[in-house]
Amino acid sequence: MESNEIKKFWDWVSVNINNLNPSVINDEYIDALDDKIKELGDFSWEIGYDNIKSKNFLAISPEGDIDLLEDSKSILNESPVIEEWIFYSAKPPKQWKLIFNLLIDDQKVQFNASEWQYVLYRYEDNVYDIVVKVPKSYEPYEEYFDQIGYIATEGELGEAFVLEYINDIDLVYEFNERELGKGKDFVHLKTEILL
Repeated sequence: MESNEIKKFWDWVSVNINNLNPSVINDEYIDALDDKIKELGDFSWEIGYDNIKSKNFLAISPEGDIDLLEDSKSILNESPVIEEWIFYSAKPPKQWKLIFNLLIDDQKVQFNASEWQYVLYRYEDNVYDIVVKVPKSYEPYEEYFDQIGYIATEGELGEAFVLEYINDIDLVYEFNERELGKGKDFVHLKTEILL
């Protein structure tokens, strides 16, 4: 990736930053930002407000591709300092209620991860496997389990952490014998791993 392309991107962001504010961004600037980011590579993006940092944020996401994470980090290394903004090289952990929708067969299906439990396996190289116990009512959505588990875990831990440190996310209806009695509420996952 050309350093010149990255510089041009950040110059554009700096000039247009007021129009990228999450509270005022319109379709014209959504499309323009989308085009500018696509010129850098196969990235997606997210704009929002980070309550913890009390700043607006722009995340340039490698879209779950570990190979693109280094590229998005390179882009962020050249980001300018803009007051009231923070820039991320992947989607940050969400500040949410663990509820999300997935479009399945043209229907919005809601999932509530606050109803889940998990057991965490940590390995010597600081990589994790997570076994997540979900309600039996999820049976019609089994073919989407990888996506459901990824969305919730990425929401809690952030995209970069999941790409670099989460080996496997396994959704089950019951824990196995070894896991019985060890399950914790999914709402504690972030605290256990990140804090």
